[in-house]
Amino acid sequence: LKYYFDEKTTFLAIYFMYASAFSINYFTTFHTTELQFITPIFILSIFIYLIKNYSTSKNFLFSIVIGILMLAKPNYATYLSIIIFLLYKKEFLKVTISILGHLIPIILYLSYIKYFNYDFVIIVATEYDQGTWLFNDLKNGNFYKVIKLFLFQLGEFLIKIFSGFQIVIYFSIFGFLFKYYKDKIKTDYLLFIGIFIICTYIQMFVAFRFQEYMNKDFSIIVHAFGAYGIYKIVDKFKNNYLKKYFVPVIMSLYLVFEVARFVHLPWVHPYDQVSKKAEVLNSKLSELDDITIKD
Repeated sequence: LKYYFDEKTTFLAIYFMYASAFSINYFTTFHTTELQFITPIFILSIFIYLIKNYSTSKNFLFSIVIGILMLAKPNYATYLSIIIFLLYKKEFLKVTISILGHLIPIILYLSYIKYFNYDFVIIVATEYDQGTWLFNDLKNGNFYKVIKLFLFQLGEFLIKIFSGFQIVIYFSIFGFLFKYYKDKIKTDYLLFIGIFIICTYIQMFVAFRFQEYMNKDFSIIVHAFGAYGIYKIVDKFKNNYLKKYFVPVIMSLYLVFEVARFVHLPWVHPYDQVSKKAEVLNSKLSELDDITIKD
């Protein structure tokens, strides 16, 4: 961010991202969902570094790192955006090297599984039909159905953006428009942001999982422009006290609001929660084995 925004804007953007209910929730949960926004940060950082310090060996090495990240969670929207952007810039050799490099960890992992004769199953594909539904529809010639669904679900994608980023998205839109008309954002930046958003939607569509966390790939962009927009509003204030305390107040209210999203009323005693009831636990366990929990 420091390459594109000043220090105070960068700090506020990072604060918005890590103080959000999404970040707090998944940083404290044993899951891979937090990689929905962490992986894009790593990949974008690598991309920016390579732009400024490119060499074939660095490209190959960092692409291997990207392959390892894909093994943790195959979150391809960011990487696909970079590949498409580089193809547009006619960087065919760099793209080829990167794709081959990122495949190495995946091939090694699959070879390891095959060598030890482990069963390999992609649960999200076999049990949740993520990706497989699209493959089957296209194989069966349901092109019109897929296109219709693709266009129809765009509305759901936009709704999840506004509900997921809350008030920050409005500051972000303002910040983006202000920077576009006043600072004249470079065409390449606009193009990449557009490709990034489209690839995020494609990823959500293929997985057919229209949840708020699925659009967190471009959260760094939303929060960056949101922070930029806030500071541009503050710059218009004439009252020095308002200028001094407006951002700290926004930060405090933001944290309180995000933490408050964890509160569900009416409060229920931990021992009385549905997830603690024996019949609920038994129904879950019955899907796996014959264990029975007694009250």
